[in-house]
Amino acid sequence: MKFMPESPETDCSLKSIMKKLECMQRSLDANFAEAMGEINSLRIDVNTQLATLRSDTDELKNSLEAAWVEINALKEQEKQNKDVQASVNTRKFTTQS
Repeated sequence: MKFMPESPETDCSLKSIMKKLECMQRSLDANFAEAMGEINSLRIDVNTQLATLRSDTDELKNSLEAAWVEINALKEQEKQNKDVQASVNTRKFTTQS
């Protein structure tokens, strides 16, 4: 393969192409940096929202657990009241007999 000596015209075209490529590279780098900045900002926003959701979920879980404790206490109180009422009714029945 034989190489032709570069002519001034060829050299000018290559320089023009290199300038365009360098300009494109700078533009791509700037756009990539901007995109990465936006992605990082979105990541921070998402993490903040997830932390809020976790906190809200924990509060709901604690509230639900407290409600079940109260429900079970009320059930136990109702059972005790029924037992007392049954005992009173039994005493009344036996004393009337």
